[in-house]
This record gives sequence, C-alpha cells and structure tokens, in this order.
Amino acid sequence: MFGLAGIVSNICASILMPKMGIKRYSGLSMFSAILMPLGACFSFKLALIGGAVGFLGSSQMLGISAKLTTVGTKKLGMTFGELAGERAALTALVKVFGPLFYSSLYLQGSKLFGLPSLPFAFNILLSIVALFLGQRYL
Repeated sequence: MFGLAGIVSNICASILMPKMGIKRYSGLSMFSAILMPLGACFSFKLALIGGAVGFLGSSQMLGISAKLTTVGTKKLGMTFGELAGERAALTALVKVFGPLFYSSLYLQGSKLFGLPSLPFAFNILLSIVALFLGQRYL
C-alpha cells in the first residue's frame, strides 16, 4: 500500500507543485503525513484509512530537497558531490539511530505510561514542527 501511495503521491506532486508552489505543496503534504500516525494512535484500521487519505505525505521531502539543494549549492558554495555526501552521512546516521530511538519510545511508553503508540505521537509532534518550520523557511 505504501509503495503505491508513494507513486501516486509523486505523480500528484508533479501536477500540484507547479500550481501551488513549493511552500504550499510542502505544507499540504506535511499535514497529510500527520494522518497515518494519528490514526495509528487509535487503531490499525484508522492507521490504514489515514495512510490512504494522507497519501500526499509520501512526497513531503520533494520541496525540502529542492530548497536544500538550492541553498547548499548556491548560497553555501558546496558542490553537488559535497552535498550528496553530507546527505548520505546524515541518512546513514538516521537509519542506525532511528530504530533504536523508536524502539526505546515504544518500550518506555508501554512500560511507564501504558502507551505503546508513543512513537506515533512523537511522529505527529515532529510533523507539526516540520510543518511550521517548512512554512517559515521554504
């Protein structure tokens, strides 16, 4: 389901982004990304519905990546190779430490608060922060 949502989301992005602009489309897709974890806080069925309705969340990085590339190469004077290397290093760190952090959130949330959905609540919080930062700096 998520692969299909990503494909549809990117197709819609190619149509909507030129009409809406990067800032508005990024805001819409970041808001859309909140729907799946919000549904997952309550039930699996609502998570699936949120994932289907919030399919544009799959393309939330398009506007940010474009802006990052523009700022990195033009304003900071980095080459595309340097920028790609920095992004690859950050991605590698996130892939190592992200699962450790989220499993810790799940275990501690279940143990201390009786909330196994704490990782989803954290995703909602991160999405809201990203939404506000994106609207301010894009």
